[in-house]
Amino acid sequence: MLSVIKQTTLFKKADKVKDLFFIQFGAILERLAIIDKTTVSLAENDNAIMQSLMHLVSTIRQTAEQQDQLQNKLLHRLSEIARQVQSQTQQQQDALMQKLENNRNQQEKVLARVEEVAEQFRLINEQLASTKAVVETDSYELLNAEVSLMSYLYSYLPNRYALDIGANVGNVSEHLLKSGYEVYAFEPFTPVFEKLQNRLGKCTEFHSYNIAIGSDDTTMNLHLATDLSGSGLYKDTTLYSSLMPHSMPEDMVFANTIRVPVRSLESLHRAQEIPMEIGLVKIDTEGFDLEVIRGMGEHRYSIIMAEFWDAKMEFGKSGALNRLNELVEEMRQRNYHWHIVVYHVWGSDGAAYYSNYAQSVDKSWGNVFFFQDYKVFAQALQWCSATLPATYFAPHR
Repeated sequence: MLSVIKQTTLFKKADKVKDLFFIQFGAILERLAIIDKTTVSLAENDNAIMQSLMHLVSTIRQTAEQQDQLQNKLLHRLSEIARQVQSQTQQQQDALMQKLENNRNQQEKVLARVEEVAEQFRLINEQLASTKAVVETDSYELLNAEVSLMSYLYSYLPNRYALDIGANVGNVSEHLLKSGYEVYAFEPFTPVFEKLQNRLGKCTEFHSYNIAIGSDDTTMNLHLATDLSGSGLYKDTTLYSSLMPHSMPEDMVFANTIRVPVRSLESLHRAQEIPMEIGLVKIDTEGFDLEVIRGMGEHRYSIIMAEFWDAKMEFGKSGALNRLNELVEEMRQRNYHWHIVVYHVWGSDGAAYYSNYAQSVDKSWGNVFFFQDYKVFAQALQWCSATLPATYFAPHR
């Protein structure tokens, strides 16, 4: 019966559990033995371990204290840096605020100046509109930029007396009279002078002289031009009469001469034949303008306009006494420190301007305005900038 029970499944499992128990129990006993040995070993080395542990605790405590000290120093340094940064930031903020205030003041000044300039241009535009109306209703076919500028500057001169030197038949004189000037005109060629008298002689504000103007009182040959083009290209050749036999285009020559009296401006002032104070002097003597200026003596005028020819322009290649650089040099010696050049290029239409530069554009001709008073010069410059294209000279390379 017992043998049968041992063969059952449950008995077999119990037997396996028993065997496993004894195996594990044996392993536990072996581990306890190892622990006993370890405990004995630890006990033998207890003093060394305790000393090591105490040293380690001391090292940890010192490291903690050093860390506390370092942390305190770091916090103190950070506080100092924070105070410095705050101080610098405040200074920078103060400087920035001051700069912003200065910029605001400067902007206010610029805006005020812009408003002032805008008002000046508004006045100029009103004047230009008036001038345009005159041009549209005026039969004067030779009205140009230079004449318009002389008309505009009438309002800024200390007196209304004007000299028209080289008046021809009076185209410029007539327009100056309409602008308000009292005109003293000079024309040496008698047939042309008679036309001038017939045209303007009845005007009480007009005074005419049948003489040429130069550097001295003398008598000279007036060279008369003849048009050889066959088509009447040069129209009125009396416009080209000159006291200087300068170069000419191939289809026009000086064919005849006549003797004419010449006076200097200084002589006319001395004889009280013209007013002592003159506001405007216009010079157009076909290459003789420099000699007219040299005859001024010590007299000074508010504005002097003289004609110039470039050395490559047909009339200015030789013999002329009206090179731009020579005119500028002569006038600066007389304390005319500002000038405006209104020029045309030979063979082209239109006019342009530049200022305070003594060099002429290649093949150009035109008129240069000289000023002693900067305020008058500034008014003329504004007028030119509003009505004419500006010319700029590039630097030499």
